[in-house]
Formats: sequence, structure tokens, C-alpha cells
Amino acid sequence: MEQESKPMPMPSLPSLPPDIEPLMVRGHQALEVSAWNAARVFFDGVLGLDSQHAPAYVGLLLTELQIQSEEDLGKHHEPISGLRNFQRAIRYADAAYKATLEGYDEKIRERIRQKEEQIEQERREAEEQQERIRQEAEARAAARAAGETITYYVGSDFYLYGRTLGNTIFDWENLRGTYVLVKFTATWCGPCRRQIPGMLEAYATYRDKGFEIVSVYIWERGTNPVATVRQAVAQDRLPWIILSETLTERAGQPPQGRAFDIRGVPTMVLVDKEGKVIAIGTNYRQELRRIFGE
Repeated sequence: MEQESKPMPMPSLPSLPPDIEPLMVRGHQALEVSAWNAARVFFDGVLGLDSQHAPAYVGLLLTELQIQSEEDLGKHHEPISGLRNFQRAIRYADAAYKATLEGYDEKIRERIRQKEEQIEQERREAEEQQERIRQEAEARAAARAAGETITYYVGSDFYLYGRTLGNTIFDWENLRGTYVLVKFTATWCGPCRRQIPGMLEAYATYRDKGFEIVSVYIWERGTNPVATVRQAVAQDRLPWIILSETLTERAGQPPQGRAFDIRGVPTMVLVDKEGKVIAIGTNYRQELRRIFGE
């Protein structure tokens, strides 16, 4: 009869010396309740018994940074490699523990690098935006001086042109007989995005009563502004007419932001069935309630 094989015994893990283990345990218990001074006393007690005990130096580092657990070291907001207790821990740590500690520091440095890159990117974008605004203001001034801007005000006739996201010609005359809300907007504009729920509600309420919306996306950034607008429109599920200043300009027409002398987004214009401006600004919902008797 074949003898039944016995499982190999599990190797025993090295344990801390009996005089050090309770001090380390109590030190970490103190960290868990943010008792930093008490924790420091216990870790100092360990180092009084073994001045080369790397985890005790890490414990002191945690009290210095006021962090409750070693795993949170990598979430610290500043590099830790320059701190004295970290350097002592590295000096006495074995290879595996040293790699762990250095990994914490590298996580911090990588996060800081990413944050610095983000800040630099935001700075560049802000500078580009300011330059674009400056250039746009100069272009508007030149257009006004040359008589190339479209002037509109409450009571005036209104005319809109442009290219849709499908790069087809937009025909303003097709909306004759309809109340139209024209919104000059941009994907990066926070206030513009916050207006969308109210616009969707108004569109659902009044569309069948003779109401339409046209969003004109101007001043878009990036290397592919048309794709940016398409993505935003799809994400927000906008059901109305969308015009792209980028595609309009590519077709050889003046960019709408300049032609309509837009000073900022959002800019909203409500036009009646005869094509005359009846409101400029964000009070269009009040006007719609007045028009449709609700």
C-alpha cells in the first residue's frame, strides 16, 4: 500500500525580538489614533534596544509627518527622501524593505511631476487664451472700423449664417415663422454648460409650438476643434441645430464671433417669427412663457 505523502511544513516567518515586538505594536496602535507623542516614545524605545531597526525609524517618520500608516507614505504631498528618519531607515533596511521605502518616495515624486506638468499646461493654456482674446478684440475692432460687423439690438432684424457639424450650409430662412434662440457658446465655457439643462427643458416644452435653438460654437481650442464640439454635443445629447465657427471659417466666411462682435460666452439672442430680436441675454425663458402663454 502506497504511503500517503505528508504536506511540506510552511516555513516560519522571522519574528521580532520579544522585547521589540510589543513596543512596535503599541507604537502603531498609537499612530492609528493619532497619538503622535506616545507613538514617538514607543519607537524611540525600540531604537534604544536596536539602533539599526529600520521600521522604528519609519515609525518616527510617520509621527513627524503625522501619518497613521506606512501605506499612506506614498500619498504624502512632499518628497520624503530628504528627511533624516527616512535616510536612517534606508541605511539599515534590507533590500526588500529599502525598495518598498524608495517606492513610496517615487510615488510622491511622480505625483508632484504630474501636478507640475498640469500646472504648466494650464498656465500655457491661460496664456494662449489671453492672446486669443487680445487678437480677437483687435480683429473685432478692425471689423467694426471696416463696417464688417453685424449689428443687432432689441427690435432689429437678425440674420445668422454658418456651417453645421455635418459641414452643410445653414439656411436661416428655413427658420422663418419660428421663434429661435441663438446661443454663442464654447465647449470650455463652464457657465455655458450649466445652462444646458434649462435649455433642454425649454426645447422639450416649446419645440412643437414653434420654437427652435441654434448653438454656435466659437473660439474653440485645440488641434481638432470640430471633433471637440462633436464630442461635447454627443455627451450633452443636444437635439437642436449646431453650427461650427471653425467649419464656417474654413468655408471662407467670417468667423461668427468676430462678425457678431461677441465679447464673451455665453451670448444669447431670442428672435421672433419675423426674424426680429426680442431679447438679448439669459431671460429667454421668461420671454418664452410670455410668448406661449404659460
